[in-house]
Parts: sequence; C-alpha cells; structure tokens
Amino acid sequence: MTLVSASLFAMLRIQQWPKLRLYDTPAQLLVVIVIATAAVLAAASRGRIRAVLLVGVTGYGLGLLFAMGGAPDLALTQVLVETVTLVVFVLVVRKLPRYFTNRPLSSTRWWRVLVALLTGTTVTLIALVTLAARVAEPVSKDWYRLAYEYGYGKNIVNVALVDTRAWDTFGEISVLVIAATGVASLIFLRSRVSKVTSTKEAFESREDEPQADTAPGVWLRAGQTLSPMVRSIVFEVITRVLFGVMIVVSVYLLLAGHNWPGGGFAGGLVAGMALMIRYLAAGRHELDEAAPVDAGRLLGGGLLLALTAAVAPLFFGGTILQSYDWPIHIPLLGELHLVTSTLFDIGVYLVVVGMLLDVVRSVGSGIDQHASEEIAPVPIPDSTKTLPGYGVADERQPRPRDHGRHPGRGRRLPAARALADPHPARRPAHQQRRQHVIPDRRGRAWTAPIVGLAAGDVSDPLPRRWC
Repeated sequence: MTLVSASLFAMLRIQQWPKLRLYDTPAQLLVVIVIATAAVLAAASRGRIRAVLLVGVTGYGLGLLFAMGGAPDLALTQVLVETVTLVVFVLVVRKLPRYFTNRPLSSTRWWRVLVALLTGTTVTLIALVTLAARVAEPVSKDWYRLAYEYGYGKNIVNVALVDTRAWDTFGEISVLVIAATGVASLIFLRSRVSKVTSTKEAFESREDEPQADTAPGVWLRAGQTLSPMVRSIVFEVITRVLFGVMIVVSVYLLLAGHNWPGGGFAGGLVAGMALMIRYLAAGRHELDEAAPVDAGRLLGGGLLLALTAAVAPLFFGGTILQSYDWPIHIPLLGELHLVTSTLFDIGVYLVVVGMLLDVVRSVGSGIDQHASEEIAPVPIPDSTKTLPGYGVADERQPRPRDHGRHPGRGRRLPAARALADPHPARRPAHQQRRQHVIPDRRGRAWTAPIVGLAAGDVSDPLPRRWC
C-alpha cells in the first residue's frame, strides 16, 4: 500500500502525460486479451494442472508479443523457457494433490484482489511514464556498430550476453549451478551424485532378458523396462525421430547465435528438452541411456570452461573477457570467423544442459525411484490430500516379505502415524487393512481402504475403487 499511495501521489502531480498508443496491430490486442483471460482463470483455478497450463498460456502469449515486436531472440528464449517450465511443473505436481484447497472462498479475498489490481496498475503506470520520460539519445543506438567492431557478431543480444555484459552472464550461470545443486540435494538426501543405471543393469534384477536393439518393437532401449500398461509405442517412435533432430538444432543455435537468433542458452534449452522427451517416453533408465554422465560434471565443466574463456585473454596481453577474431579461409566454403567468445557460450551451453539433466533426474527419475521404494506420497483422487509414503524403518536391514516375523526390524511404517491405526496388526502385510476417512473437495467423507503391501509387490498402493 505504501508503494501504491506514494506512486499515485507522485503521478498526480504530472502536468503533461506522455502520448501513448495501445497497440500497433489488432493481433497484439488479441494476444493481450488472451493473456489477461488466462491470467484471471489461473488465479481462480483450484486444479493444479489447470493452473499450470493457464500460466503457460500467458508465457507463450508473451513470446508471441516479442515476435510481433521484432525481437526473435527474446521470443525464442521465452518459448523455450516456458516449455521447460511447464514440463518441470508437471513432474512436480504429479505427486501433489489434484486441487489446491477445498475450503470455501472467504470474503477477504476481495481485499486481496483490490490490492493486486492497484499494485499492477501502479507498476504499469510507472513503466509507461519512465519509458516516455527519455530526453537524451538512447545509448543502444551505436550497439549495431560496436557489437560487430568489438564483439565480432551481428546479433547484438548474444554479443551483449557473452561479451559486453559477460560478467553478468557468468553470475547467472553460477546461480543456475547453485539452484540445480539445491534441487538435487532436496531429492537425493544421501549423496549429491546420482547413480546412472543402464537398461542392462536394470534387467539384472528381473527374470526376463532384454531384447536386442534391432528386435521388432524396440524403438527406445529402455522402453522394454516399462509396463505395457503405461508404455506408448507411438511416443517412442516420435522420440526416436525427434531426438537427433533436436540435438542438431541445439548445436546450430549454439554456433549460429553470434550472428543469428540463438546462442548457448537457447541451444542448451533445446538439448535439455531432448533429454526430457527421452525420459517422458521411456522412463528414467532411458534418460541414463541418453546421458550416461553425472549432471554435476556437466555443471562444473561448463562453469570452468566459461571461467577459462574469461581469464585466458590476460595471458595474451588482453583484458578479461576480451574477444578475438581469427579468420580462417576454407576452400570452396569461403572465410570462417572463429570468435573466442564462442568458448564462453559453450560453457553456458554445458551449464544449461547440466542443469536440466539434474532437474529431470531430481524431480523425474528421483521421484520415480522414491515411488518404486514406496516412500513417495500418493495423491488421493479428487481430493486436496495425499497419503504418506511407506518406507522401511531401518534401511540397513533387509526388507522381509513377511512383516509379521520381525515387527521391530524392517517393518514398513507410515510417514504420518497419526493417519494409521494406533495399534498396528502384527499379521503378515497382505492381511493388514486400515481405513482412512478422507474428505473430498466437496466435503463428503470417503472411506479409503489402504491395504499393506509386502516389499517387492508390484500392485498399486492405492485401491482402484473407493467405497
């Protein structure tokens, strides 16, 4: 309220407001209407997936506005970031309740809506007044010439990222490394280094044998590790066709970004999305087949390469982050310009790929691993609650199939004992049956029978039918 009051008071003293035009083309107005509608629906949505998709609509609409305004680099980056964000959000909310809350909306929400509208209006007016208050010549006028003379590139956006303000970019990729490490540390509590398991190693604990890569129906090597109930052959075929194309496109964006839309950040996002598709198509073992390296090594290697490219000019009589151009004449192809800032961009590329690989292994493969160990939460259909995961009381002890033999060792315990029977039965796990009364989002009470499962059972820990 202080921001709104002080800003509005200052703007009331403006005697001559700048002339503004709302839009250049009717298409821009249409896109703005779609963005505003999606934003309102997202704020009013109670479903998590619906809210995530509506927020994605606002992001894609913003990318479309960038493209209409003549900023292809911003549009490309916005679309790629929004796509990655959507996938990561979906991977996270799949283990969360379907709905945010089942509480009735209170009357105080209108005050919150009013404060939000006033704040948004104030910030918009401040931006309009600030842009129209320019009286001097823009400093960006000479960027077109200086970007090529000093940065040896025609794409002023990429030259600014890897040359003019490369220190800012180095700080940003350092933040990416820290963020990826933090996310992985939340999932992999025991060790920062995740184990890479190939398809062959995954079949060592199974009775059947893996099929050859040339066998009919094997489009992705790890696809055969999935249950036929969740496997999609069509998705595997599309992934096999798209993966190579996306990797080539990512390398093109990396190398062509100095003169055309692209760069290491955009190329890394495309390569990371290619790995995401491999995971979505055939599971965590397919992700390990596509990238059999630890994500931390990519993050550290990219950061080290960017640092080396930054300080290397000092040993040749230059300054930190100074760019050099080495022209090479290639017969029949013409002259090729090798710019040293490309090494810095490759470091950015490796950091982005490592970050996305780390995120997918954390919120994707890591949660899948927890689900296979029955320690991941299980959302209750049409509810705002989840059931706690069942684990092993002492992980150093083996998991016996008959939980009645060792009630004090290796017995599966609920993460929240308050929801369980206060007197656990000491019978075998397959005979245990507990009743949880759980309200749905309409307030109706549902009795959920939770049947204990022995370790190694493949059945669903939730019942298929609610009584």
